[in-house]
Amino acid sequence: MTQSTGKQIDWQGWLERWHRQQAAYLPDRAGRFNLMLDYVAAQRGNDPLKILDLCSGPGSISEVALKRFPQAHIVAIDYDPWLIEMGRQTLGRARIKWVEADLRRDEWLQAVEAGSFDAALSATALHWFKNEELVHLYKNLAGVMAEGGLFMNADHQPGQAPRLEELGRKLREEWQTSNFNRPGGAEDWEQYWQAARSEPAFRELLAERDRRFPDREHGHEATVNFHREALFAAGFKEAGEVWRHQNDAIMAAIR
Repeated sequence: MTQSTGKQIDWQGWLERWHRQQAAYLPDRAGRFNLMLDYVAAQRGNDPLKILDLCSGPGSISEVALKRFPQAHIVAIDYDPWLIEMGRQTLGRARIKWVEADLRRDEWLQAVEAGSFDAALSATALHWFKNEELVHLYKNLAGVMAEGGLFMNADHQPGQAPRLEELGRKLREEWQTSNFNRPGGAEDWEQYWQAARSEPAFRELLAERDRRFPDREHGHEATVNFHREALFAAGFKEAGEVWRHQNDAIMAAIR
């Protein structure tokens, strides 16, 4: 969905605001992306690669991957019409195929080739999925990955120690609060979306976004053990945690 207006929209400015807002929630956000791409390069080589960006938003991972792998081709899938339009407008369509689809359903499989992806990447998105939805997604994902393909997911993925996870959550929240409350601090999630809604040019896109996410719940944050077992059940040969910061982890799996 592309909205036509008479006003020139500064999509690049909105993307930069998105990056600043997200970075204020995630310690070393860029480092997470780079580490995932290090693993991809180590497993599959540098180029050419076919990469799947799951719950891509405006293509934050895709943008870094295109710079790292100059000959890569990416399929970016997201159900948020406003964020994916931002990606189209800023990153273009030459090496990225943008797909508006709900990964909880099966329709997205029609836009991709089975057994073809060298890597599938996701960051701070799959915690929105319920456990049974993750199981279903991983089964579908296994079908589109090439033999030896690598899945990397950087997200809120607690371990199995409740008290330690509680402490990690407290530390993360304190760090985030300091980013937003200091003079000249970052724009938070609510402020960002409030600003977007004040822009008349976005009215139709955001109305469609509201229609697609009418009762959005808070994240579910499945444990690393749940992700690991779900990936094994889906047909991945190896799966394990390769990085952790408090309650955030990167789960890697080889098809």
